[in-house]
Amino acid sequence: MDYTNFGKRTQATPQTEPIPGKDMAQNNAGGYSFAIDDMARLQRFLILGSASATYYVSQRKLTKENLDAVEHLLEAGRGKEVVEKIIEISDAGRATSNDPALFALARCCASDDTATRWCH
Repeated sequence: MDYTNFGKRTQATPQTEPIPGKDMAQNNAGGYSFAIDDMARLQRFLILGSASATYYVSQRKLTKENLDAVEHLLEAGRGKEVVEKIIEISDAGRATSNDPALFALARCCASDDTATRWCH
């Protein structure tokens, strides 16, 4: 394998544009970053929470975006997987607070899907 150009940028792409051929989404700062799926967003929410605002987004908006990810997962029939992820992160002590886990678990308990409500 040729490592001559390893780590060297061959083309500069400004932050205001997505890198061609990469799965990128516009972020709250107006730039582009690599997109994450709803399960990765859920995991980030469970570990970091959204108890405070960031420089580019309010606490309320961040919490809503995280809850939207939970909703998308539930609508996709992945409720059992959501509950298992909540339990996994909570049991491992990986979260800074258990409040996001309780918040997401409460939403799962209100699900129309009985398998989601009773899988824990």
